[in-house]
Amino acid sequence: MDDLNIKILSRELIKPSHPTPEKLQSCKLSLFDQLAPPTYIRIILCYSITTDVDTRAQKAERLKSSLSESLTKFYPLAGRIVEDEFSIDCNDHGVEYLEAEVDGDLADFIDKGFEIKQLDQFMPDHAADADFSIRPLAAFRVNFFGCGGVAIGLSISHKIADTSSVVSFLNGWANTSRLGIDKLPISPSFDVSSFFPVSEYCKVNLLKLLLNLGPKIVSRRFLFQEAKISKFRTIFMDAFPVSGNSSINGQPSRVTLVNAVIWKALINTSQAKHGNLRPSLLCPAIGLRGKTVVPLTERSFGNFWFPVGAHYEGKASKLELHELVFILDKAVKRTAENIKKASRDEIFMMATEAFKKMVDEKLINNEVDTFICTSWSRFPLNEVDFGWGQPCKVSSLKRPYEMFTLLDSKNGDIEALVCLNENDMPRFEHDPDVLALTYSSDN
Repeated sequence: MDDLNIKILSRELIKPSHPTPEKLQSCKLSLFDQLAPPTYIRIILCYSITTDVDTRAQKAERLKSSLSESLTKFYPLAGRIVEDEFSIDCNDHGVEYLEAEVDGDLADFIDKGFEIKQLDQFMPDHAADADFSIRPLAAFRVNFFGCGGVAIGLSISHKIADTSSVVSFLNGWANTSRLGIDKLPISPSFDVSSFFPVSEYCKVNLLKLLLNLGPKIVSRRFLFQEAKISKFRTIFMDAFPVSGNSSINGQPSRVTLVNAVIWKALINTSQAKHGNLRPSLLCPAIGLRGKTVVPLTERSFGNFWFPVGAHYEGKASKLELHELVFILDKAVKRTAENIKKASRDEIFMMATEAFKKMVDEKLINNEVDTFICTSWSRFPLNEVDFGWGQPCKVSSLKRPYEMFTLLDSKNGDIEALVCLNENDMPRFEHDPDVLALTYSSDN
């Protein structure tokens, strides 16, 4: 699809509707913020508004005023990271906010298919390489289509928030827009750093190094169809029933199966490039809220996750999908069990070692292929309602390094955004297992 005719209408900084109290004007970052990649979590939410619930001006005013009110609760978003990168100056400088007019129909854009790179047309273009002390930590762009539809693109610094926190903010903003600030169901707390302060041991941000690997990254969206996943799951369980030590502990989740299919395709891609099966490390992110002895909940804003390490030795003569399912399922469940029993100090060591292991394997060990992934499938992104109903489409956007992201579509499919070296993508997207379970929505 050709680029749309888009006109920027306004650009401004939105500040909290009330000044942040002096006692709250410094917010310490945590160990997990320290370890997080210095990138942005980028999401777009599309709303096909078929009734005239508001004029365009009313929609714009509702979004701006509710955003300003929401920032009184999520006040660190309106601040700036200080130079040492260990705290946020909650100075109310504001978040970037843009409005744009799109000469086109949102439904046409979605229904006819689009490439991930085209979504960048609807995203805020704030300078991601600007100095931390002046760069807004969050930016939003509201795109008004001629049909009445709205697409909201947002970009929030991963240094201060993980996906759970971003979704918490989005639903808080949406609830404020729909019901008012007094109806906000949960007020966030900024308490992760009180349990896990930053550490001199982790002074160098390891994931920052991943941004300098060199190869050009391209992205593709693949829709793993719900019916095919369910059928595959049934076939898998018939072939490998839960019994003894030879199988997994319970039915594999849809996410585990899709992760394993993508992992196998990546290993096959590597084999075609190198001429032999190689050891491989898959690092899915695991959220920690409510899973540890530390009393941090969904209210806790910030990063609170770390990568699991699932190892494939690469010694077999033939790669089998069920083997990867077993390895991945065991690694995730073993980590969850270890986390459940771990003390705060043990969690600290597990987190730092997990990040270090992932980056060391990616940067130093040329004999092991390392892949990073995350799942947004259980986050209620499809429920973010500003007063016009739930979004008709939600999508993540390209990352600057190799990884893949899973999220649920409205009809039960799983969308995978795969970011990969441009030389490897052609082999990956023609992998037989990927072709059998998906169609690429970019083609």
